[in-house]
Amino acid sequence: MKEITIRVGDMHCAACSSRVEKVLNQTDGVTKANVNLATLNAKVNYDETKVDKEKLFEVIINAGYTPEEVNKSKEEASFNVDGMT
Repeated sequence: MKEITIRVGDMHCAACSSRVEKVLNQTDGVTKANVNLATLNAKVNYDETKVDKEKLFEVIINAGYTPEEVNKSKEEASFNVDGMT
Protein backbone atom coordinates (compact mmCIF):
# COMPACT_ATOMS: atom_id res chain seq x y z
CA MET A 1 0.00 0.00 0.00
CA LYS A 2 1.09 3.51 -0.75
CA GLU A 3 -0.28 6.92 0.24
CA ILE A 4 -0.12 10.15 -1.72
CA THR A 5 -1.42 13.64 -1.05
CA ILE A 6 -2.62 15.43 -4.15
CA ARG A 7 -3.53 19.11 -4.25
CA VAL A 8 -6.69 19.49 -6.33
CA GLY A 9 -7.10 22.83 -8.06
CA ASP A 10 -10.39 24.25 -9.33
CA MET A 11 -12.53 22.88 -6.46
CA HIS A 12 -14.92 25.58 -5.28
CA CYS A 13 -17.61 23.83 -3.23
CA ALA A 14 -18.57 20.70 -1.34
CA ALA A 15 -20.03 19.18 -4.51
CA CYS A 16 -16.61 19.52 -6.18
CA SER A 17 -14.76 17.77 -3.37
CA SER A 18 -17.44 15.06 -3.19
CA ARG A 19 -17.12 14.43 -6.91
CA VAL A 20 -13.33 14.09 -6.73
CA GLU A 21 -13.58 11.79 -3.70
CA LYS A 22 -16.20 9.65 -5.44
CA VAL A 23 -14.23 9.16 -8.68
CA LEU A 24 -11.04 8.38 -6.77
CA ASN A 25 -12.80 5.83 -4.55
CA GLN A 26 -14.27 4.17 -7.66
CA THR A 27 -10.80 3.76 -9.20
CA ASP A 28 -9.50 0.19 -9.24
CA GLY A 29 -6.63 -0.10 -6.78
CA VAL A 30 -7.69 2.80 -4.54
CA THR A 31 -8.44 1.53 -1.05
CA LYS A 32 -9.45 4.89 0.41
CA ALA A 33 -9.60 8.49 -0.73
CA ASN A 34 -10.47 11.50 1.42
CA VAL A 35 -10.80 14.96 -0.09
CA ASN A 36 -10.63 18.08 2.07
CA LEU A 37 -12.17 21.16 0.46
CA ALA A 38 -10.62 23.56 2.99
CA THR A 39 -7.05 22.45 2.21
CA LEU A 40 -7.78 21.46 -1.41
CA ASN A 41 -6.02 18.15 -0.71
CA ALA A 42 -6.90 14.59 -1.58
CA LYS A 43 -5.24 11.92 0.55
CA VAL A 44 -5.29 8.64 -1.38
CA ASN A 45 -4.30 5.17 -0.20
CA TYR A 46 -3.73 2.82 -3.11
CA ASP A 47 -2.25 -0.47 -4.25
CA GLU A 48 0.66 0.46 -6.50
CA THR A 49 0.43 -2.90 -8.29
CA LYS A 50 -3.02 -1.89 -9.60
CA VAL A 51 -2.83 1.87 -10.05
CA ASP A 52 -0.10 4.50 -10.23
CA LYS A 53 0.17 8.22 -9.56
CA GLU A 54 -0.30 9.08 -13.24
CA LYS A 55 -3.60 7.18 -13.34
CA LEU A 56 -4.81 8.99 -10.20
CA PHE A 57 -3.94 12.32 -11.83
CA GLU A 58 -5.78 11.24 -15.00
CA VAL A 59 -8.91 10.39 -12.99
CA ILE A 60 -8.87 13.85 -11.37
CA ILE A 61 -8.30 15.59 -14.72
CA ASN A 62 -11.15 13.62 -16.32
CA ALA A 63 -13.40 14.80 -13.48
CA GLY A 64 -12.57 18.40 -14.47
CA TYR A 65 -9.97 19.36 -11.87
CA THR A 66 -6.24 20.10 -11.75
CA PRO A 67 -4.02 17.72 -9.73
CA GLU A 68 -0.62 18.51 -8.29
CA GLU A 69 1.46 16.30 -5.99
CA VAL A 70 2.08 17.86 -2.59
CA ASN A 71 5.68 17.79 -1.42
CA LYS A 72 5.50 17.07 2.31
CA SER A 73 8.70 19.00 2.98
CA LYS A 74 6.95 22.15 1.75
CA GLU A 75 4.01 21.59 4.10
CA GLU A 76 5.93 21.03 7.31
CA ALA A 77 8.43 23.30 9.01
CA SER A 78 9.69 23.71 12.55
CA PHE A 79 11.63 26.56 14.08
CA ASN A 80 12.43 28.16 17.42
CA VAL A 81 11.06 31.55 18.38
CA ASP A 82 13.19 33.46 20.88
CA GLY A 83 12.43 36.65 22.77
CA MET A 84 8.73 36.09 23.43
CA THR A 85 7.46 36.78 26.93
